[in-house]
Amino acid sequence: NEFGPAAELLRVVERALPAVRARLAGASPVDPGVGPAEPIVVLDEAELARVPAAVELYRAGLALVAGDLAGAQLHAGLTLETAVADDDLVRAGASGLSALASWADGDLDAACRSYTTCIEGLRRAQHVPDAIGCVLAVAEIRMAQGRLRDALAAYDDGTRLAGASAGSPARGAADLLVGRSEVAVERGELPSARAGLDEARALGEALGLLRYPYRSRMVAAMLAEAEGDVAGALVLVREAERVYLGDFSPDVRPLHAMAVRLQLRLGELDAADRWVRERGLASTDPLSYLREYEHVTLAEVLLARNRRGRDASVLGAANALLARLLDASVEGGRTATTLDVLVLQAIAAEADDDGGAALDALDRAVLLGEAEGHVRYAARHGAVVLPLLEAVAERASRSAYLDRLLTACRTSMADPGTEVGAAEAAVGRRTEGTSPVDPLSDRELEVLALLGSDLGGPEIARQLFISLNTLRTHTKSIYAKLGVSSRREAVRRGRELGLRTR
Repeated sequence: NEFGPAAELLRVVERALPAVRARLAGASPVDPGVGPAEPIVVLDEAELARVPAAVELYRAGLALVAGDLAGAQLHAGLTLETAVADDDLVRAGASGLSALASWADGDLDAACRSYTTCIEGLRRAQHVPDAIGCVLAVAEIRMAQGRLRDALAAYDDGTRLAGASAGSPARGAADLLVGRSEVAVERGELPSARAGLDEARALGEALGLLRYPYRSRMVAAMLAEAEGDVAGALVLVREAERVYLGDFSPDVRPLHAMAVRLQLRLGELDAADRWVRERGLASTDPLSYLREYEHVTLAEVLLARNRRGRDASVLGAANALLARLLDASVEGGRTATTLDVLVLQAIAAEADDDGGAALDALDRAVLLGEAEGHVRYAARHGAVVLPLLEAVAERASRSAYLDRLLTACRTSMADPGTEVGAAEAAVGRRTEGTSPVDPLSDRELEVLALLGSDLGGPEIARQLFISLNTLRTHTKSIYAKLGVSSRREAVRRGRELGLRTR
Protein backbone atom coordinates (compact mmCIF):
# COMPACT_ATOMS: atom_id res chain seq x y z
CA ASN A 1 0.00 0.00 0.00
CA GLU A 2 1.76 3.17 -1.20
CA PHE A 3 -0.17 5.26 1.33
CA GLY A 4 0.80 3.05 4.28
CA PRO A 5 3.78 5.17 5.37
CA ALA A 6 1.66 8.32 5.23
CA ALA A 7 -0.99 6.71 7.43
CA GLU A 8 1.65 5.62 9.96
CA LEU A 9 3.20 9.10 10.14
CA LEU A 10 -0.26 10.54 10.59
CA ARG A 11 -0.86 8.26 13.57
CA VAL A 12 2.35 9.59 15.15
CA VAL A 13 1.08 13.16 14.76
CA GLU A 14 -2.34 12.20 16.13
CA ARG A 15 -0.76 10.91 19.33
CA ALA A 16 0.51 14.44 19.93
CA LEU A 17 -2.87 16.07 19.25
CA PRO A 18 -3.99 16.20 22.92
CA ALA A 19 -0.88 18.22 23.75
CA VAL A 20 -1.39 20.40 20.70
CA ARG A 21 -5.00 21.13 21.61
CA ALA A 22 -4.01 21.80 25.20
CA ARG A 23 -1.33 24.25 24.11
CA LEU A 24 -3.76 25.99 21.76
CA ALA A 25 -6.31 26.23 24.58
CA GLY A 26 -3.69 27.67 26.90
CA ALA A 27 -4.01 24.71 29.26
CA SER A 28 -1.50 22.35 30.80
CA PRO A 29 -1.41 18.97 29.06
CA VAL A 30 -2.44 17.31 32.37
CA ASP A 31 -5.37 19.62 33.15
CA PRO A 32 -8.67 17.82 33.94
CA GLY A 33 -10.67 17.17 30.79
CA VAL A 34 -7.58 17.33 28.65
CA GLY A 35 -5.78 14.17 29.77
CA PRO A 36 -2.08 13.37 29.92
CA ALA A 37 0.04 13.95 26.89
CA GLU A 38 3.70 14.03 26.01
CA PRO A 39 5.21 17.52 26.20
CA ILE A 40 5.83 19.21 22.87
CA VAL A 41 8.36 21.75 21.71
CA VAL A 42 6.84 24.59 19.70
CA LEU A 43 8.95 26.65 17.31
CA ASP A 44 6.12 28.45 15.51
CA GLU A 45 2.82 29.08 17.31
CA ALA A 46 1.05 30.03 14.07
CA GLU A 47 1.98 26.74 12.44
CA LEU A 48 0.91 24.82 15.54
CA ALA A 49 -2.59 26.22 15.13
CA ARG A 50 -2.78 24.64 11.69
CA VAL A 51 -1.97 21.09 12.86
CA PRO A 52 -5.47 19.84 13.85
CA ALA A 53 -6.97 20.85 10.49
CA ALA A 54 -4.00 19.41 8.61
CA VAL A 55 -4.52 16.05 10.34
CA GLU A 56 -8.20 16.02 9.32
CA LEU A 57 -7.24 16.99 5.77
CA TYR A 58 -4.87 14.05 5.43
CA ARG A 59 -7.47 11.75 6.96
CA ALA A 60 -9.93 12.92 4.29
CA GLY A 61 -7.39 12.20 1.56
CA LEU A 62 -6.63 8.72 2.87
CA ALA A 63 -10.34 7.93 3.12
CA LEU A 64 -10.85 9.05 -0.48
CA VAL A 65 -8.11 6.83 -1.90
CA ALA A 66 -9.52 3.92 0.13
CA GLY A 67 -12.91 4.44 -1.52
CA ASP A 68 -14.53 5.56 1.74
CA LEU A 69 -16.53 8.46 0.33
CA ALA A 70 -18.52 9.06 3.52
CA GLY A 71 -15.30 9.13 5.54
CA ALA A 72 -13.75 11.57 3.09
CA GLN A 73 -16.74 13.89 3.47
CA LEU A 74 -16.67 13.59 7.26
CA HIS A 75 -12.98 14.49 7.60
CA ALA A 76 -13.24 17.24 4.96
CA GLY A 77 -16.01 18.80 7.04
CA LEU A 78 -13.92 18.52 10.21
CA THR A 79 -11.05 20.17 8.36
CA LEU A 80 -13.20 23.18 7.56
CA GLU A 81 -14.43 23.33 11.18
CA THR A 82 -10.92 23.32 12.67
CA ALA A 83 -8.98 25.31 10.05
CA VAL A 84 -7.80 28.79 10.97
CA ALA A 85 -9.56 31.57 9.14
CA ASP A 86 -6.72 32.56 6.82
CA ASP A 87 -5.54 29.05 5.91
CA ASP A 88 -6.69 29.24 2.29
CA LEU A 89 -4.75 26.18 1.13
CA VAL A 90 -6.11 23.82 3.78
CA ARG A 91 -9.64 25.10 3.31
CA ALA A 92 -9.30 24.77 -0.46
CA GLY A 93 -7.90 21.27 -0.04
CA ALA A 94 -10.83 20.22 2.12
CA SER A 95 -13.33 21.64 -0.38
CA GLY A 96 -11.51 19.89 -3.22
CA LEU A 97 -11.60 16.52 -1.45
CA SER A 98 -15.28 17.01 -0.68
CA ALA A 99 -15.85 17.76 -4.37
CA LEU A 100 -14.03 14.60 -5.40
CA ALA A 101 -16.09 12.47 -3.02
CA SER A 102 -19.34 13.99 -4.31
CA TRP A 103 -18.21 13.48 -7.91
CA ALA A 104 -17.40 9.80 -7.34
CA ASP A 105 -20.77 9.38 -5.64
CA GLY A 106 -22.62 10.89 -8.61
CA ASP A 107 -23.76 14.04 -6.78
CA LEU A 108 -22.54 16.35 -9.51
CA ASP A 109 -24.14 19.60 -8.35
CA ALA A 110 -22.60 19.22 -4.89
CA ALA A 111 -19.23 18.50 -6.51
CA CYS A 112 -19.40 21.74 -8.51
CA ARG A 113 -20.33 23.77 -5.44
CA SER A 114 -17.37 22.42 -3.51
CA TYR A 115 -15.04 22.95 -6.46
CA THR A 116 -16.14 26.59 -6.70
CA THR A 117 -15.11 27.13 -3.08
CA CYS A 118 -11.85 25.29 -3.70
CA ILE A 119 -11.02 27.40 -6.77
CA GLU A 120 -11.56 30.63 -4.84
CA GLY A 121 -9.22 29.47 -2.07
CA LEU A 122 -6.53 28.41 -4.53
CA ARG A 123 -6.84 31.70 -6.37
CA ARG A 124 -6.36 33.64 -3.13
CA ALA A 125 -3.34 31.50 -2.34
CA GLN A 126 -2.05 32.21 -5.88
CA HIS A 127 -1.93 28.51 -6.79
CA VAL A 128 -3.17 29.19 -10.30
CA PRO A 129 -2.31 25.87 -12.02
CA ASP A 130 -4.10 23.97 -9.25
CA ALA A 131 -7.10 26.26 -9.62
CA ILE A 132 -7.13 25.60 -13.37
CA GLY A 133 -7.05 21.86 -12.67
CA CYS A 134 -10.23 22.29 -10.62
CA VAL A 135 -11.80 24.35 -13.42
CA LEU A 136 -11.16 21.43 -15.78
CA ALA A 137 -12.95 19.13 -13.32
CA VAL A 138 -15.95 21.48 -13.15
CA ALA A 139 -16.15 21.60 -16.94
CA GLU A 140 -15.98 17.80 -17.19
CA ILE A 141 -18.79 17.49 -14.67
CA ARG A 142 -20.91 20.05 -16.53
CA MET A 143 -20.44 18.05 -19.71
CA ALA A 144 -21.58 14.89 -17.93
CA GLN A 145 -24.69 16.87 -16.98
CA GLY A 146 -25.13 17.80 -20.62
CA ARG A 147 -24.60 21.49 -19.80
CA LEU A 148 -22.23 22.42 -22.61
CA ARG A 149 -22.72 26.17 -22.19
CA ASP A 150 -21.79 25.92 -18.52
CA ALA A 151 -18.71 23.89 -19.47
CA LEU A 152 -17.63 26.69 -21.81
CA ALA A 153 -18.27 29.25 -19.08
CA ALA A 154 -15.97 27.28 -16.79
CA TYR A 155 -13.29 27.28 -19.48
CA ASP A 156 -13.75 31.07 -19.78
CA ASP A 157 -13.10 31.37 -16.04
CA GLY A 158 -10.01 29.21 -16.38
CA THR A 159 -8.72 31.27 -19.30
CA ARG A 160 -9.01 34.44 -17.22
CA LEU A 161 -7.09 32.74 -14.42
CA ALA A 162 -4.39 31.54 -16.80
CA GLY A 163 -4.01 34.94 -18.48
CA ALA A 164 -3.72 36.79 -15.18
CA SER A 165 -0.70 34.77 -14.10
CA ALA A 166 2.34 37.06 -14.02
CA GLY A 167 1.62 38.44 -17.49
CA SER A 168 2.01 35.11 -19.33
CA PRO A 169 -0.24 32.06 -19.69
CA ALA A 170 -0.11 29.74 -16.70
CA ARG A 171 0.34 26.00 -16.80
CA GLY A 172 -3.02 24.56 -17.72
CA ALA A 173 -3.65 26.99 -20.60
CA ALA A 174 -3.13 24.16 -23.10
CA ASP A 175 -5.60 21.93 -21.22
CA LEU A 176 -8.24 24.64 -21.40
CA LEU A 177 -7.91 24.75 -25.19
CA VAL A 178 -8.25 20.97 -25.35
CA GLY A 179 -11.37 21.20 -23.21
CA ARG A 180 -12.93 23.72 -25.56
CA SER A 181 -12.13 21.37 -28.43
CA GLU A 182 -14.01 18.59 -26.69
CA VAL A 183 -17.11 20.77 -26.41
CA ALA A 184 -16.77 21.56 -30.12
CA VAL A 185 -16.63 17.84 -30.95
CA GLU A 186 -19.74 17.24 -28.85
CA ARG A 187 -21.51 19.91 -30.90
CA GLY A 188 -20.22 18.67 -34.24
CA GLU A 189 -18.13 21.81 -34.78
CA LEU A 190 -15.17 19.87 -36.13
CA PRO A 191 -13.09 22.70 -37.70
CA SER A 192 -13.25 24.59 -34.40
CA ALA A 193 -12.22 21.46 -32.52
CA ARG A 194 -9.25 20.92 -34.84
CA ALA A 195 -8.17 24.56 -34.47
CA GLY A 196 -8.28 24.31 -30.68
CA LEU A 197 -6.14 21.18 -30.62
CA ASP A 198 -3.65 22.80 -32.99
CA GLU A 199 -3.45 25.88 -30.78
CA ALA A 200 -2.90 23.74 -27.69
CA ARG A 201 -0.14 21.84 -29.48
CA ALA A 202 1.50 25.13 -30.44
CA LEU A 203 1.58 26.20 -26.79
CA GLY A 204 3.45 23.00 -25.98
CA GLU A 205 3.27 20.52 -23.15
CA ALA A 206 5.12 22.98 -20.89
CA LEU A 207 1.83 24.86 -20.58
CA GLY A 208 -0.09 21.67 -19.94
CA LEU A 209 -0.84 20.03 -16.62
CA LEU A 210 0.32 16.51 -15.80
CA ARG A 211 -2.70 14.95 -17.50
CA TYR A 212 -2.41 17.03 -20.67
CA PRO A 213 -0.71 14.26 -22.74
CA TYR A 214 -3.58 11.86 -22.03
CA ARG A 215 -6.32 14.47 -22.26
CA SER A 216 -5.14 15.87 -25.61
CA ARG A 217 -4.93 12.41 -27.20
CA MET A 218 -8.36 11.45 -25.92
CA VAL A 219 -10.01 14.52 -27.47
CA ALA A 220 -8.01 14.01 -30.67
CA ALA A 221 -9.43 10.47 -30.77
CA MET A 222 -12.96 11.81 -30.39
CA LEU A 223 -12.32 14.22 -33.26
CA ALA A 224 -10.85 11.49 -35.48
CA GLU A 225 -13.93 9.32 -34.90
CA ALA A 226 -16.22 12.23 -35.69
CA GLU A 227 -14.32 12.74 -38.97
CA GLY A 228 -14.78 9.08 -39.92
CA ASP A 229 -11.28 7.86 -39.06
CA VAL A 230 -12.37 5.17 -36.62
CA ALA A 231 -9.16 3.15 -36.83
CA GLY A 232 -7.10 6.30 -36.25
CA ALA A 233 -9.25 7.13 -33.26
CA LEU A 234 -8.51 3.73 -31.73
CA VAL A 235 -4.77 4.28 -32.20
CA LEU A 236 -5.05 7.61 -30.37
CA VAL A 237 -7.00 6.05 -27.50
CA ARG A 238 -4.29 3.41 -27.12
CA GLU A 239 -1.69 6.18 -27.04
CA ALA A 240 -3.73 7.99 -24.40
CA GLU A 241 -3.78 4.79 -22.32
CA ARG A 242 0.02 4.61 -22.45
CA VAL A 243 0.48 8.17 -21.14
CA TYR A 244 -2.45 8.14 -18.72
CA LEU A 245 -1.72 9.49 -15.25
CA GLY A 246 -4.30 8.88 -12.57
CA ASP A 247 -4.98 11.30 -9.76
CA PHE A 248 -7.65 11.70 -7.11
CA SER A 249 -10.29 12.32 -9.81
CA PRO A 250 -12.73 9.43 -10.32
CA ASP A 251 -12.10 7.62 -13.59
CA VAL A 252 -15.70 7.84 -14.74
CA ARG A 253 -14.85 7.64 -18.45
CA PRO A 254 -12.16 4.94 -18.64
CA LEU A 255 -10.12 4.75 -21.81
CA HIS A 256 -10.38 0.96 -22.04
CA ALA A 257 -14.18 1.30 -22.38
CA MET A 258 -13.77 4.09 -24.94
CA ALA A 259 -11.53 1.74 -26.94
CA VAL A 260 -14.20 -0.98 -26.88
CA ARG A 261 -16.78 1.40 -28.33
CA LEU A 262 -14.44 2.04 -31.23
CA GLN A 263 -13.72 -1.67 -31.64
CA LEU A 264 -17.43 -2.28 -32.00
CA ARG A 265 -17.57 0.18 -34.89
CA LEU A 266 -14.70 -1.73 -36.46
CA GLY A 267 -16.56 -5.02 -36.11
CA GLU A 268 -14.16 -6.36 -33.47
CA LEU A 269 -16.82 -8.04 -31.34
CA ASP A 270 -14.53 -10.80 -30.07
CA ALA A 271 -12.20 -8.21 -28.52
CA ALA A 272 -15.19 -6.47 -26.96
CA ASP A 273 -16.43 -9.75 -25.49
CA ARG A 274 -12.99 -10.37 -23.96
CA TRP A 275 -13.15 -6.93 -22.34
CA VAL A 276 -16.54 -7.75 -20.82
CA ARG A 277 -15.12 -10.93 -19.28
CA GLU A 278 -11.97 -9.22 -18.03
CA ARG A 279 -13.97 -6.44 -16.36
CA GLY A 280 -16.40 -8.92 -14.85
CA LEU A 281 -19.40 -7.04 -16.24
CA ALA A 282 -22.95 -8.39 -16.28
CA SER A 283 -26.25 -6.82 -17.29
CA THR A 284 -27.62 -7.53 -13.80
CA ASP A 285 -24.82 -5.74 -11.93
CA PRO A 286 -25.78 -3.12 -9.33
CA LEU A 287 -25.36 0.29 -10.93
CA SER A 288 -23.06 3.05 -9.71
CA TYR A 289 -21.85 6.26 -11.27
CA LEU A 290 -18.25 5.06 -11.12
CA ARG A 291 -19.06 2.20 -13.50
CA GLU A 292 -21.86 3.83 -15.48
CA TYR A 293 -19.73 4.38 -18.59
CA GLU A 294 -18.68 0.73 -18.55
CA HIS A 295 -22.26 -0.48 -18.22
CA VAL A 296 -23.42 1.69 -21.11
CA THR A 297 -20.54 0.19 -23.11
CA LEU A 298 -21.69 -3.29 -22.04
CA ALA A 299 -25.12 -2.50 -23.47
CA GLU A 300 -23.46 -1.57 -26.77
CA VAL A 301 -21.60 -4.88 -26.76
CA LEU A 302 -24.85 -6.80 -26.17
CA LEU A 303 -26.54 -5.00 -29.06
CA ALA A 304 -23.59 -5.76 -31.34
CA ARG A 305 -23.73 -9.40 -30.24
CA ASN A 306 -27.41 -9.49 -31.17
CA ARG A 307 -26.65 -8.00 -34.58
CA ARG A 308 -24.14 -10.75 -35.27
CA GLY A 309 -26.69 -13.45 -34.54
CA ARG A 310 -30.20 -12.54 -33.45
CA ASP A 311 -30.66 -13.72 -29.87
CA ALA A 312 -33.76 -12.78 -27.89
CA SER A 313 -32.05 -13.38 -24.54
CA VAL A 314 -29.15 -11.08 -25.40
CA LEU A 315 -31.48 -8.39 -26.67
CA GLY A 316 -33.63 -8.75 -23.56
CA ALA A 317 -30.59 -8.36 -21.30
CA ALA A 318 -29.58 -5.21 -23.20
CA ASN A 319 -33.07 -3.73 -22.89
CA ALA A 320 -33.28 -4.44 -19.17
CA LEU A 321 -29.86 -2.90 -18.54
CA LEU A 322 -30.69 0.16 -20.64
CA ALA A 323 -33.94 0.73 -18.75
CA ARG A 324 -32.08 0.75 -15.43
CA LEU A 325 -29.34 3.01 -16.81
CA LEU A 326 -31.93 5.45 -18.10
CA ASP A 327 -33.63 5.69 -14.71
CA ALA A 328 -30.31 6.18 -12.91
CA SER A 329 -28.99 8.83 -15.30
CA VAL A 330 -32.24 10.81 -15.31
CA GLU A 331 -32.44 10.74 -11.52
CA GLY A 332 -28.79 11.81 -11.24
CA GLY A 333 -29.11 14.61 -13.80
CA ARG A 334 -26.46 13.03 -16.04
CA THR A 335 -27.84 14.09 -19.40
CA ALA A 336 -24.84 12.90 -21.40
CA THR A 337 -25.54 9.33 -20.26
CA THR A 338 -29.26 9.77 -20.82
CA LEU A 339 -28.62 10.76 -24.45
CA ASP A 340 -26.34 7.76 -24.98
CA VAL A 341 -28.91 5.39 -23.47
CA LEU A 342 -31.85 6.76 -25.47
CA VAL A 343 -29.98 6.21 -28.74
CA LEU A 344 -29.11 2.67 -27.69
CA GLN A 345 -32.74 2.05 -26.76
CA ALA A 346 -33.72 3.20 -30.25
CA ILE A 347 -31.21 0.81 -31.80
CA ALA A 348 -32.47 -2.01 -29.56
CA ALA A 349 -36.12 -1.36 -30.44
CA GLU A 350 -35.26 -1.36 -34.14
CA ALA A 351 -33.49 -4.68 -33.71
CA ASP A 352 -36.67 -5.98 -32.07
CA ASP A 353 -38.72 -4.81 -35.09
CA ASP A 354 -40.48 -2.17 -33.01
CA GLY A 355 -40.03 0.82 -35.28
CA GLY A 356 -42.46 2.98 -33.34
CA ALA A 357 -40.59 2.56 -30.08
CA ALA A 358 -37.29 3.15 -31.86
CA LEU A 359 -38.43 6.47 -33.27
CA ASP A 360 -40.02 7.50 -29.98
CA ALA A 361 -36.73 6.93 -28.13
CA LEU A 362 -34.76 8.83 -30.76
CA ASP A 363 -37.34 11.64 -30.78
CA ARG A 364 -36.85 11.99 -27.04
CA ALA A 365 -33.07 12.10 -27.47
CA VAL A 366 -33.31 14.72 -30.21
CA LEU A 367 -35.56 16.92 -28.07
CA LEU A 368 -33.20 16.61 -25.11
CA GLY A 369 -30.01 17.11 -27.13
CA GLU A 370 -31.15 20.13 -29.09
CA ALA A 371 -31.24 22.47 -26.07
CA GLU A 372 -27.43 22.49 -25.77
CA GLY A 373 -26.55 21.50 -29.34
CA HIS A 374 -25.40 17.94 -28.62
CA VAL A 375 -24.44 16.01 -31.75
CA ARG A 376 -21.87 13.35 -30.90
CA TYR A 377 -24.29 11.13 -28.93
CA ALA A 378 -25.92 10.14 -32.22
CA ALA A 379 -23.13 10.69 -34.73
CA ARG A 380 -20.66 8.33 -33.05
CA HIS A 381 -22.86 5.36 -34.00
CA GLY A 382 -22.31 6.06 -37.70
CA ALA A 383 -24.15 3.74 -40.07
CA VAL A 384 -26.10 2.00 -37.32
CA VAL A 385 -28.17 5.03 -36.35
CA LEU A 386 -28.35 6.93 -39.65
CA PRO A 387 -31.49 5.18 -41.03
CA LEU A 388 -33.32 5.88 -37.77
CA LEU A 389 -32.30 9.54 -37.81
CA GLU A 390 -33.51 9.83 -41.39
CA ALA A 391 -36.83 8.30 -40.37
CA VAL A 392 -37.15 10.81 -37.52
CA ALA A 393 -36.45 13.61 -39.98
CA GLU A 394 -39.09 12.24 -42.36
CA ARG A 395 -41.85 12.15 -39.76
CA ALA A 396 -40.91 15.38 -37.96
CA SER A 397 -40.79 18.90 -39.27
CA ARG A 398 -37.27 19.29 -40.61
CA SER A 399 -35.09 21.53 -38.45
CA ALA A 400 -31.58 22.94 -38.63
CA TYR A 401 -30.68 20.78 -35.64
CA LEU A 402 -31.84 17.57 -37.34
CA ASP A 403 -29.88 18.56 -40.43
CA ARG A 404 -26.77 18.98 -38.26
CA LEU A 405 -27.31 15.56 -36.71
CA LEU A 406 -27.67 13.92 -40.11
CA THR A 407 -24.60 15.68 -41.48
CA ALA A 408 -22.53 14.72 -38.43
CA CYS A 409 -23.68 11.12 -38.65
CA ARG A 410 -22.71 10.86 -42.32
CA THR A 411 -19.37 12.58 -41.65
CA SER A 412 -18.53 10.09 -38.92
CA MET A 413 -19.10 7.11 -41.20
CA ALA A 414 -15.84 5.62 -42.37
CA ASP A 415 -14.94 5.66 -46.07
CA PRO A 416 -16.71 2.59 -47.51
CA GLY A 417 -13.72 1.97 -49.77
CA THR A 418 -11.48 1.15 -46.81
CA GLU A 419 -11.24 -1.97 -44.69
CA VAL A 420 -12.59 0.00 -41.74
CA GLY A 421 -15.48 1.30 -43.81
CA ALA A 422 -16.36 -2.22 -44.93
CA ALA A 423 -16.44 -3.35 -41.31
CA GLU A 424 -18.72 -0.48 -40.35
CA ALA A 425 -21.01 -1.19 -43.26
CA ALA A 426 -21.31 -4.76 -42.01
CA VAL A 427 -22.12 -3.52 -38.52
CA GLY A 428 -24.79 -1.20 -39.88
CA ARG A 429 -26.11 -3.78 -42.35
CA ARG A 430 -26.12 -1.17 -45.10
CA THR A 431 -24.50 -1.65 -48.50
CA GLU A 432 -25.71 1.28 -50.55
CA GLY A 433 -25.51 1.24 -54.33
CA THR A 434 -25.42 -2.54 -54.71
CA SER A 435 -28.06 -5.11 -55.54
CA PRO A 436 -28.98 -8.11 -53.42
CA VAL A 437 -26.83 -11.16 -54.05
CA ASP A 438 -30.02 -13.15 -54.66
CA PRO A 439 -33.12 -11.56 -56.21
CA LEU A 440 -36.31 -11.51 -54.16
CA SER A 441 -39.07 -13.88 -55.26
CA ASP A 442 -42.50 -12.57 -56.22
CA ARG A 443 -43.87 -13.65 -52.84
CA GLU A 444 -40.97 -11.96 -51.01
CA LEU A 445 -41.66 -8.77 -52.92
CA GLU A 446 -45.28 -8.95 -51.77
CA VAL A 447 -44.13 -9.44 -48.19
CA LEU A 448 -41.69 -6.56 -48.48
CA ALA A 449 -44.47 -4.27 -49.73
CA LEU A 450 -46.60 -5.10 -46.70
CA LEU A 451 -43.65 -4.70 -44.31
CA GLY A 452 -43.78 -1.05 -45.32
CA SER A 453 -47.36 -0.77 -44.10
CA ASP A 454 -48.75 -0.38 -40.58
CA LEU A 455 -49.92 -3.99 -40.51
CA GLY A 456 -48.60 -6.33 -37.86
CA GLY A 457 -47.22 -9.79 -38.59
CA PRO A 458 -50.47 -11.72 -38.07
CA GLU A 459 -52.39 -9.21 -40.23
CA ILE A 460 -49.85 -9.52 -43.06
CA ALA A 461 -50.07 -13.32 -42.88
CA ARG A 462 -53.88 -13.21 -43.10
CA GLN A 463 -53.79 -10.81 -46.05
CA LEU A 464 -51.40 -13.11 -47.96
CA PHE A 465 -53.30 -16.27 -46.89
CA ILE A 466 -50.18 -17.80 -45.37
CA SER A 467 -49.29 -18.99 -41.87
CA LEU A 468 -47.36 -16.81 -39.45
CA ASN A 469 -44.46 -19.28 -39.55
CA THR A 470 -44.35 -19.04 -43.35
CA LEU A 471 -44.35 -15.25 -43.10
CA ARG A 472 -41.42 -15.45 -40.70
CA THR A 473 -39.55 -17.68 -43.16
CA HIS A 474 -40.12 -15.19 -45.99
CA THR A 475 -39.08 -12.28 -43.74
CA LYS A 476 -35.89 -14.03 -42.67
CA SER A 477 -35.02 -14.69 -46.32
CA ILE A 478 -35.68 -11.04 -47.23
CA TYR A 479 -33.41 -9.84 -44.42
CA ALA A 480 -30.62 -12.18 -45.54
CA LYS A 481 -30.84 -11.15 -49.18
CA LEU A 482 -30.96 -7.43 -48.43
CA GLY A 483 -28.26 -7.60 -45.72
CA VAL A 484 -30.47 -6.03 -43.04
CA SER A 485 -31.63 -7.00 -39.57
CA SER A 486 -34.98 -5.24 -39.11
CA ARG A 487 -38.27 -4.50 -40.80
CA ARG A 488 -37.61 -0.79 -41.21
CA GLU A 489 -34.15 -1.41 -42.67
CA ALA A 490 -35.63 -3.91 -45.15
CA VAL A 491 -38.21 -1.41 -46.38
CA ARG A 492 -35.63 1.32 -46.69
CA ARG A 493 -33.17 -0.95 -48.46
CA GLY A 494 -35.84 -2.00 -50.92
CA ARG A 495 -36.54 1.63 -51.75
CA GLU A 496 -32.83 2.33 -52.21
CA LEU A 497 -32.58 -0.55 -54.67
CA GLY A 498 -35.70 0.54 -56.52
CA LEU A 499 -37.36 -2.84 -56.04
CA ARG A 500 -40.77 -3.07 -57.62
CA THR A 501 -43.15 -4.63 -55.12
CA ARG A 502 -46.22 -6.53 -56.25
